[in-house]
Amino acid sequence: MPKRKSGGLKVTFNAPVSLVFAFLSVAFFALDYFAFKGKFVAGFLTCPGNASCSISFNFSNFLDYLKLFLHVLGNVSWNNLFISLAFILLIGPVLEERYGSPIVLLAIIVVSFLTGVLNIVCCSTTMTGAAPVVYMMILLAVVVDLDKKRLPLTFLFVLILWTAFQMMNCCPKPQGFIHFMKSNIPTFINLAGGICGSLFGFLVAPKKSRTNKKDIHTDTTISYEDSAVKKPGLFSKINSKKSSSTSDETVIGEIKL
Repeated sequence: MPKRKSGGLKVTFNAPVSLVFAFLSVAFFALDYFAFKGKFVAGFLTCPGNASCSISFNFSNFLDYLKLFLHVLGNVSWNNLFISLAFILLIGPVLEERYGSPIVLLAIIVVSFLTGVLNIVCCSTTMTGAAPVVYMMILLAVVVDLDKKRLPLTFLFVLILWTAFQMMNCCPKPQGFIHFMKSNIPTFINLAGGICGSLFGFLVAPKKSRTNKKDIHTDTTISYEDSAVKKPGLFSKINSKKSSSTSDETVIGEIKL
């Protein structure tokens, strides 16, 4: 008897890059908050600034080069952690389904490196947090709809709200427009890194189109194989006719009057 399919609910590991990124961010922040009292994030997950910064980049220190990539995993408060991960866990699975997890991981690495370099060159303060990754994912999600010749208003509104949130965090009490803009140099750096990371949407073909190309290729090979199989089939039919005719002649030859 055929077995009945179970209708149970399955938990799937649908977005490995986004989930691992969120897990590491929570684990590092919890470790820093409860065990190291802020020293772990400041010492290992914070990108240094330029020469005028209190913590400037040391070219002879190998750890500073790692901070160019690891600073996106650091967070200074629970609010920044939860809000950043909420965006990443909502948008990340959509991008991984469209482009594939390796492409999304490569985009995160590139964005981390670019924002770290820009912070060392342009900014006199340190940088930590997943803001550039969130910018990249929001803009890359907009690129997904741009391929369909549509500009989603919802993602534009999310981009404006996220930018306003970052600006208010950088300068909660502005003292004039110039002071406000100078204080938000890290926000502009994160936005620039997100724009550079979103270029992957224009340079890399979606995963579905790549699989469709493979399917078309396999279909053509199958059709060729079918045609190759059919051609010998014609010869086999002719040979069978010949064999049947020869067999008939043999039978007739045996009956002699």
